[in-house]
Amino acid sequence: MNSKYCELNEYIFEPLNPARKVKFKKLFSKVNGADVLDLGCGYAGLYWALSYFERVKNIYFYDYYAFNIDILNLIIQKLTPEYIQENFADTVAFLKKIKLIDPTKSILKIAEELLSKIKHVKIHDFLCDLPNCTFDVVISSEAIECVEDEDEFNKVLKNIFNALKPMGKLIGNILNYNKLTEFTQSLITQKMDGKLNPNEVELRMYLEKQGYTNICIEVIRFRSLGNRSKYI
Repeated sequence: MNSKYCELNEYIFEPLNPARKVKFKKLFSKVNGADVLDLGCGYAGLYWALSYFERVKNIYFYDYYAFNIDILNLIIQKLTPEYIQENFADTVAFLKKIKLIDPTKSILKIAEELLSKIKHVKIHDFLCDLPNCTFDVVISSEAIECVEDEDEFNKVLKNIFNALKPMGKLIGNILNYNKLTEFTQSLITQKMDGKLNPNEVELRMYLEKQGYTNICIEVIRFRSLGNRSKYI
């Protein structure tokens, strides 16, 4: 495991910024249902779950990399009110302000309720398959586009489609790069990005091909991303 990959999750311990606020409002605010799978969760998965844990029954975290799952398990073990206050106080305050967390809920109650809803934290290569159980929502944040070609992307999308309950939803975002830079190539080499790099039209085509309906795609660009933009 390349240490650079692990460091990319460290942003969760930095002050809340405008890009993350948008992601909470436009992506994670849409998560609701009984069983929710965060696919390619990284160890940031628990952080993002702060915004939707109240609206779900069970949370499943799957990631391709063993290191991410190890770190995620360590964070779960340390998730006390003091840990949340020390590391995520500004995020919790923001989520309460926009009503993604009950404004009256204590930090202790947040920790207890979030932990009670985590059912599985496991290593899983979602390019190969997904478990037989089905989900109301599959979340994918900058994960499923890390593929080599159309065949791999179609397979990932089909695996997710088959793992959704009737009326289930795939909610996520992908990062699109405008041109292949040295940094982007390093991400591809580490399987943190993919050669495919679909644009908005291509992404819709792939989704439709695998049976997805009611597709809504929004392109969001931030100056801080430089060569890259988000599709949500």
